[in-house]
Amino acid sequence: MQAAETIPATTDDPGRGRRGDDWPRVLLVGLAFLLGCFPMADYDVWWHLKTGELIPRLGLPTTDWYSYTSAANAWIDVHWGFQLLLERAWRFAGASGIVLLKSAAAAVAVAVALTAYRRSWAPTDRKSTRLNSSH
Repeated sequence: MQAAETIPATTDDPGRGRRGDDWPRVLLVGLAFLLGCFPMADYDVWWHLKTGELIPRLGLPTTDWYSYTSAANAWIDVHWGFQLLLERAWRFAGASGIVLLKSAAAAVAVAVALTAYRRSWAPTDRKSTRLNSSH
């Protein structure tokens, strides 16, 4: 069995920033953060806040606490982690804490997406990844 050829790391690899070359990435992450800094427009946030407040006292909901027509039906709250985090941000800094949490989440998402673009992750030249074959 013959080994596959390896792809040498090049200096122009976008995943490897040289000193001083990271400023576009930093600006993009900063822009994502700033674009997230706007007032809350989703009024469903209050339901999430109240549920985040009640979960520590009552446990995870197994029925819908706010419904009188289907209160006995089994229900899974898939947002419980978000609700707890949201309530902590509200308790720490009010509405500003929620906006900052949202902005930080956007910046982290952009930063993670930027690290996914690496030339060494996906070879662009198929010839360099073929196995040496002795046909």
